[in-house]
Amino acid sequence: MMPPQFMLLAADTHQRFDAVATAAKAGSTRSELLTMLSDIVANCMACHAANRLEAP
Repeated sequence: MMPPQFMLLAADTHQRFDAVATAAKAGSTRSELLTMLSDIVANCMACHAANRLEAP
């Protein structure tokens, strides 16, 4: 099972992607959408930094 913090970040990331899709459909500007995506990438980086699997 994945750690609870991973699950929280994963759920938040999915919600943020849904928000990007909604914003795009509503006519948000390219700049607004790129800002939203930048925030998502920061979420991804934080999650990957905190949840690393080590090779045996």
